[in-house]
Amino acid sequence: MLLSGLKRRYKGRDDEKPLIARLALHASDHGEASDNPRPVTIHAELPNEFEVALKYLRKFTTPPRRSTGPAT
Repeated sequence: MLLSGLKRRYKGRDDEKPLIARLALHASDHGEASDNPRPVTIHAELPNEFEVALKYLRKFTTPPRRSTGPAT
């Protein structure tokens, strides 16, 4: 994911580095049921590069328009 792909008229350098250079898959919470009477839940914050990529996605993309009625 490159910033030049999101931002119009991006004036980046020729050696632009990707916002995320790896698979963007993250589980923030994981719970496991077992015979243990106390359930275990693990929480992991988003990696910094994911936070940066989300910031730019929110800034330079527009949400899809909702339909207000049947198409004519």
